[in-house]
Amino acid sequence: GNPMTNRPGLGDIAAALVSGEGLATHCRTASYFSAFLGSLGCVSWQWPWREAWRRKPALLLAAPYSLAALVSTWRLILLFFARHQAAYATHPDPPNLFVEAYVRVSDEAPGWWWSSQLLTWVTVACPMAYLEAQRRRLPPRLALAYVTTAFLGA
Repeated sequence: GNPMTNRPGLGDIAAALVSGEGLATHCRTASYFSAFLGSLGCVSWQWPWREAWRRKPALLLAAPYSLAALVSTWRLILLFFARHQAAYATHPDPPNLFVEAYVRVSDEAPGWWWSSQLLTWVTVACPMAYLEAQRRRLPPRLALAYVTTAFLGA
């Protein structure tokens, strides 16, 4: 596909993910996605699906919406990666992908407001996640997997 249109293909997205200068860039990208996918897998594997759905069948209704939100959000993120790569493929000193994304998000007042609200929420979410993990007697590695999934997935 053509990354400058709305339909870049998987090859374009993969090329964007492995673009950049040097081994350090590739290691950072691989580490990010490994940590995110690993923590998501851990949380998904450990989640008490049968018990939760038996006690609260309404969760069956929430599951497709949650999956749709995850897919649509990450689709936009991956499209941004591909477009950024295409726009700066021949640039001698391209801007940092993550800095560029933050600039685009916070370039206007509403985007800046939402971004700062999300970052402020972190100060509330961390102690709440810790207390809830203690209350539910989650093993530390699983509590860390939940926090890692939330931060890297957002």
